[in-house]
Amino acid sequence: GAAPIGGNVGEPELADGPTEVGVAVVVKGKPRNSTGEDTWHTEILMPHSGGSFTPGRVRTFCIRGPHRIIKEQAFEDARKFASAAVNGDTKAVKAVANDMIRGGHFIP
Repeated sequence: GAAPIGGNVGEPELADGPTEVGVAVVVKGKPRNSTGEDTWHTEILMPHSGGSFTPGRVRTFCIRGPHRIIKEQAFEDARKFASAAVNGDTKAVKAVANDMIRGGHFIP
């Protein structure tokens, strides 16, 4: 059968960007302007709720987490995206991302 949508198998990976629907990756961002520190954030491709124009092809969009100066925190964000994406629930992943961005605080 087809593989289920979402759910990283094992740990999130550092990548240039997501390539599979429902699989969160950590992407190295631009250094901060103020300090020059490296930044990282998580990205995940999720199905677009509006459906598809092309039969057999799922429209997707990329959901991004906030930029982090602590790489491990971006990996933690990716784990949260992955668990929210297990059922292919785009709204759940967006809610997690919005909470991260609104919170703006360190999540241990």
